Amino acid sequence: MCDTLTKLFSTADIAAAMGVGKSSVKRWIDAGTLRAEKTPGGHRRVTLTDFYNFLRATGKKLVAPAAVGLPGLVEVEGKSPFEVCQASLQIGDAFTFESALQLLRLSEPNTASALDKTVYPAFKAVRAICHHPSEECLVLHRAIAVAQAALKITMAPLSETVPPEGPRVVFADIGYEVDGLPTLFAEAAVWDQAQCLQLGTSVPATVIEGALDAFNASVLWLSASGPARRSAINADFQSILTRASHRHTKVVVFGDAVPRVLPVPVIRITSFGEFRGFVAALA
Repeated sequence: MCDTLTKLFSTADIAAAMGVGKSSVKRWIDAGTLRAEKTPGGHRRVTLTDFYNFLRATGKKLVAPAAVGLPGLVEVEGKSPFEVCQASLQIGDAFTFESALQLLRLSEPNTASALDKTVYPAFKAVRAICHHPSEECLVLHRAIAVAQAALKITMAPLSETVPPEGPRVVFADIGYEVDGLPTLFAEAAVWDQAQCLQLGTSVPATVIEGALDAFNASVLWLSASGPARRSAINADFQSILTRASHRHTKVVVFGDAVPRVLPVPVIRITSFGEFRGFVAALA
């Protein structure tokens, strides 16, 4: 996929992918709306990343993915989008998985919808085959690496779409590390709605508490899933939520390892769409 992302496509390729005339593509390039490079001979060339960013920024449609090297997602060897994502994660096929994310992002109303309907269920299906320690762990860790890289490539926010003001959200996961992908998915779901600080997985409570102050967070996403040490998680939740309460930071929790009894009120959510709606209401 990296080769496809950096490959240069002609105005004819872009026009075919969008179902428009070459003159329209040239006009967008000349206006600076669609970023392009020029060859020594003066021909306009566009990378897939710049084309993808153009589609996201303008809301225009991709009608012929094959014209720019992307397979159609609705029917890839007769598989559904879920099956495409699951199969590509399971075998570590980064090209197909990233291609699927590109198409999902352009066909779904927002990133959260793509994550809830297809991407996260596909990852959970791969996760279900791994019972640590086992040979399947290699498959799982490879799937995590593919998913993390694909998120950065296909769903990173455009600078012009990130709101300068609005909710300030800190993201962290304190559960079993291989089950921590939801914190990355949650950030992707609201990239265009909030200022985000991603701390990642296996984050010490003291780091999270410090980040709330340093980032002046209005919201904390705190997730915990998997066969982690529940007593340690309970203690961390107590400490983190106490700090959040003192500074009036709203806390959203997600995952099967989140304690049932907590010292302060929190918002328990079960989907990325639900989280997106919560952040939108704050904005």
